[in-house]
Amino acid sequence: MLGLVSLFNNLPMLLLGVWGGVVADCIPRRRIVLVTQSVFLVQAAFLAWLVASGQVRVWHVYVLGILFGLANAFDIPARQAMLLDMSSEEDLISAVSLNSLTFNLARIAGPALGGFTIGLWGEAWCFALNALSFGAVLLGLLRMRLPVAPRMQRPAREAIRELIGFLRESPLAARLLLLCALLNVGFSGVFVLNPFFAEDLFHRGPAGLGALTAAMGIGAVVGTYLLAAQRNPAALPRVSILSGLLLGAALLVFAASPRFELSLLAMALAGGALMRQNAATNSTLQRSVPPRLRGRVVALFGTTVVGMAPIGAALFAALARVSGVRLAAAGAGLLCALTAALLSRRLRSATTLATLLLTFQPGWAASQDLLKQVDFYLKAVSRITGFPVSRPVPAALMSRAELDRYLAGKMRSEVDTSKIESEETVLKMFGFAPPDFRLKQTTLDLLGEQAAAFYDFKAKKLFVLDHVQDGLGPELLVHELGHALADQRFGLARFLKRAPDDDGALARMAVMEGQAMWLMGEHAAGLAGTSLRQSPELVKRLIEADAAGDDSHPVLNSVPLYMRESLLFPYAQGVRFQAAVCARHEDCLSRVFQSPPVSSAQVLHPELYFAGVQPETVSPPERRRGYRRRVSGSLGEIDLSILVRTFRLEADDLIEAFRGGAYRLDENRKSRDPLLAHASVWNNEAAAQRWMAIYCQVMEAKWKRFAIENRGPDRIEGSGDRGGFVLRRQGRSVLVEEGLPLH
Repeated sequence: MLGLVSLFNNLPMLLLGVWGGVVADCIPRRRIVLVTQSVFLVQAAFLAWLVASGQVRVWHVYVLGILFGLANAFDIPARQAMLLDMSSEEDLISAVSLNSLTFNLARIAGPALGGFTIGLWGEAWCFALNALSFGAVLLGLLRMRLPVAPRMQRPAREAIRELIGFLRESPLAARLLLLCALLNVGFSGVFVLNPFFAEDLFHRGPAGLGALTAAMGIGAVVGTYLLAAQRNPAALPRVSILSGLLLGAALLVFAASPRFELSLLAMALAGGALMRQNAATNSTLQRSVPPRLRGRVVALFGTTVVGMAPIGAALFAALARVSGVRLAAAGAGLLCALTAALLSRRLRSATTLATLLLTFQPGWAASQDLLKQVDFYLKAVSRITGFPVSRPVPAALMSRAELDRYLAGKMRSEVDTSKIESEETVLKMFGFAPPDFRLKQTTLDLLGEQAAAFYDFKAKKLFVLDHVQDGLGPELLVHELGHALADQRFGLARFLKRAPDDDGALARMAVMEGQAMWLMGEHAAGLAGTSLRQSPELVKRLIEADAAGDDSHPVLNSVPLYMRESLLFPYAQGVRFQAAVCARHEDCLSRVFQSPPVSSAQVLHPELYFAGVQPETVSPPERRRGYRRRVSGSLGEIDLSILVRTFRLEADDLIEAFRGGAYRLDENRKSRDPLLAHASVWNNEAAAQRWMAIYCQVMEAKWKRFAIENRGPDRIEGSGDRGGFVLRRQGRSVLVEEGLPLH
């Protein structure tokens, strides 16, 4: 009968716990807990009345047990999910530990108080005092002032599918839940056998059973107290694994122990290990899960703790009937030890990029709830960077139409139309873009397609597009708030303006976007219990995923390679550069702003940055008589790399020998015909000679008509679609003119 009561108390959590989590994500959690605690009060009061009146029957206890279990299935997810609402991310470990500590202290003190009350006044008063205690709980709940949590507004089935998608994309959470479930199965299997150890093996009777239970409770209190001192969230998955191994070892010792005193010690270690593991898993899950999913994930956690008890009890009780209690207990210990050992390696590799970027895909748009989290994530970014928050960052949602107007306004007010036309001509003459290419419109289309959130460092304001999927919101906030903090500390507008040239400006963009990408990865890695600093493999996966193709961006996939690579370079190569600096310097996040790279070559090859290798200065051929300058700028290694890849030429090893370059676009004063003059310098004359040959192939590939009229070892002349051309080598330098009058 006691076993059936335990089954009725715990089985609803196993069957309905996830649905309780769905409800916890739909309805304000405090309201749920007020209802469930009221149910507990009524249930206890009714049982007190039944006992006091002498009308209580066994079936009454069964029904009340089922009622308790049903309320518990909704109470646990909502109450556990409230922990982060009541505390903060920094104090979450302490909050979870304190929760476990008070639970286990009550489990020790409760039976003693119950026995004392029964001796004085009888069982009815026990239930009456229990009912009265819920009054304090309800009063505490009513006095709480909690932040508004994100609310789920979707059908329950879709909510379950979203939960499954999160677990599929977050193997760390999935494996921690599996570990927790199997450890609780093993422990509950031994716990149900404790009466047989106390009575049949050690002949200590009820007092012995009480001592074993108290030992477990004392161990649990000590274990959770020690966890509360843990200040490094990244170590929590490791705590879960080590606790699982300790639990398995303690249960094996308990199963084989010849002395009651040793069994008490083993049970204390087992209780401490299990509660430490449960609390560490709870803290990890609550930190890594988005707020809108927290109720469902915590419900799964509650299912692994409470719902597994009847399974473990039934399984190992049946095994004990066949093999004996010692072998059954040893089997439970072996299950725990093997589970922890097998999952330990998988947990270390579980933080894939999907976990890092939390790429679960919900189906609704961003809302004002996301903006309410700006201050929270601003503090999180401040902790990672060490940059103080000088002022709050205002934030607003922006629609697609508003974005289009914003970008068009920026283009009108901040971009010189004549300059963008000249740059378009440069791209076409180099061969980066086809003749019908329109730089201004393509730039607007690209930015409109790619924008999800952005920090305007002139307005000092964060904008989030209202079509952004909410699951990506937290990581986008981390990325853009990384810009905001860097702006408060270093001044991004001033930082970009101080770039020595075009290539240096691109390198500084790589600093800004690369650091924001690194912060995004580091934040998610911290939630998953690790760090980019200690895991080069995670950095590698982050870079590989960022460089991977994506069919969901048709504009990006249709633009010329130069536009696509120029847009992605600050992100993909910037995060690689930031990771390289962080692997070498502790102050890497401020260092890259205080001493930024001066060229794309330093970003591509961090060893050049560390060695302080500067790009060499070279000037294009002198301006010819009758021409005026339209625009000039620098050429970087990334420019030449894209150029040869545009025409599928094999020259990667040659490009690494590039040491500096510059271009100038001139215009004939009478005919308005453009003339492109550019120069490059290489690390040796052989490389310069080879570049002359490669660039001839570029001209032949980009023009329909190409003819060489005079060719020597250091000079090549000819004509093409744009007019005449001349290539000259002067030592390690190559000078080129394209668009010369044919006469």
